Amino acid sequence: MPYGFRISARAFGLAVPVHFSWEMSQANAFTGMPREVWAATAACAFASLGDGLLTLLILAGGAAAFRSWTWFDARLPGRWALVGILSFGVAVVTEWVLVYELHRWGYATSMPLIPGLRVGLLPVLQMVLLSPLVLRWASLPPGEWCHQS
Repeated sequence: MPYGFRISARAFGLAVPVHFSWEMSQANAFTGMPREVWAATAACAFASLGDGLLTLLILAGGAAAFRSWTWFDARLPGRWALVGILSFGVAVVTEWVLVYELHRWGYATSMPLIPGLRVGLLPVLQMVLLSPLVLRWASLPPGEWCHQS
């Protein structure tokens, strides 16, 4: 199986549950969530699938720019900065479109907004903090996912 497909599958498979945990923890900072518990959980699960696709977009964007699926190698800190920049950009654009253009959800008063951008801080932090973790984890050989000393 080609490495690009393998790392993409790992990244998506890891991103979805990691983002699902974050989605569930920040759900009360959004408006438009279903009131019924299972429906709200399903909405968070659906959002986490989207987050997994955004993670793939970040991975593919760097792979195209650097012509390598290992572009975010841990020994190259400047490239990790690019993960953060891509994650920030993807999150801001996605939030803007989904909140202000498509009206998929809104922000509760508990959601801090990024000044000048008017998008929620929590979903942007979600992408910026979780994308590097997921990509690093996905790049490790499976035997090193749970390193034991």
